[in-house]
Amino acid sequence: LTISAGSLLMSILFAERSEREARLAAALDTERALLHEVNHRVKNSLQLVTSVLALEAAQIVEPDARARLLAARARIEVIARLHSRLYETGHHARVNLAESLGDAAQAVLRMAGRKDVTLVIDADPELEASIRVAAPLALAVSELVTNAVKHAFPKSGGRISLGLARHGDMLDLSVAHV
Repeated sequence: LTISAGSLLMSILFAERSEREARLAAALDTERALLHEVNHRVKNSLQLVTSVLALEAAQIVEPDARARLLAARARIEVIARLHSRLYETGHHARVNLAESLGDAAQAVLRMAGRKDVTLVIDADPELEASIRVAAPLALAVSELVTNAVKHAFPKSGGRISLGLARHGDMLDLSVAHV
């Protein structure tokens, strides 16, 4: 009788545990689906904003105002690309920093039409971070590469070196022109 009661109790506990694990798995699947949808919507919304800014910039005659509007558009595109990466990779909380920062730098060169500037990236390919860390880093890289293109290579090309390394809890970002 004691063994049967123990077996019954173990069966009940096992069933409860299995049910709890199934609920947790379902909740995790729901969370992943929601994050996927949120990143997709954020990406689409930011792309809409960049399109509106491009249309508005095309209507502006004054060069400085147009340039400022296009610069704002470029910054928003950096964030949109990060959300696109989250959406496309299925990693809804973290992005690969080497790829994301390289994408941001390459986008600046493409938008500037600078095929004469080479980008060299020295970053740990396994380094990942949350969107909260990656977004400001990508914006910083975008600004630094923009400044290098404008001021270091105004008329002729060169090379921009982008470095990223982790030192404990700190990230070391370097952007240099050669």
